[in-house]
Amino acid sequence: ILILYMFACIGLELISKDLNMRSNPKLEQLIEVQFSNLFNTMVTLLQFVTLDSISSIYFPLVREYPLLMFYFLPVILIVSIALMNMVTAVLVEGALTQANNDRDARKRFLTERIKEQLPIYTQLFRSLDKDGNGSITVRELQALTINDVPQVFKKTLQSFRFESMAELFEILDGNISGDIDEDEFIDGLLNLNVAEFQHVPPELIMTLKLSRSNSRRSRNIMKHLMGIHNELQRLMPKQDLQSASGDLPGL
Repeated sequence: ILILYMFACIGLELISKDLNMRSNPKLEQLIEVQFSNLFNTMVTLLQFVTLDSISSIYFPLVREYPLLMFYFLPVILIVSIALMNMVTAVLVEGALTQANNDRDARKRFLTERIKEQLPIYTQLFRSLDKDGNGSITVRELQALTINDVPQVFKKTLQSFRFESMAELFEILDGNISGDIDEDEFIDGLLNLNVAEFQHVPPELIMTLKLSRSNSRRSRNIMKHLMGIHNELQRLMPKQDLQSASGDLPGL
């Protein structure tokens, strides 16, 4: 408003009070409608803010008095472009601030959710660890039925389409060691729960599960191959000794 008021005052001095312009019949009507007083001049300059048919305002004046271009050009640059950019910047800043507030609210919600679920998963792990060795195997996890799963985790199981506890074991066993300790179990369940809240695609979890399963199979194959290799190494010296004994005379 202050900028419009300033340019309106300048416009009154340059246009409304110029007797030479008013002596021109064509310009007299335009000046009387658009620049007759301070209020009309400010309303006219509002059209420059939105660039609403402003050529019909400045073009007749500039054509007769080219020096008025030095008045209308700053009006277009400052009022129209700079002011609209300022409004856009304010809107963008407001949107970014709201996004940051939403992000902080999401973090607080997730923190509270983790604090709430942590003791539930801790108790679940200890109930599965029957022998008390600090880890559970796939057989121990398979003893868990869907009815025994905490209510807060049932929706996560359904969202990621786990068909059995063995598939859940593949996801939780991050180091593919064949058993899950307490930290792996709790962290894995919490991460799955957070991933479900953040709308992680189920296909991504399925890909991770297949990758873990393939890695486990590859490790088992390598273990069997190493067993075969060691057995061959153990048998080869005996065969060499028997061959050497058969070549000796009198044996």
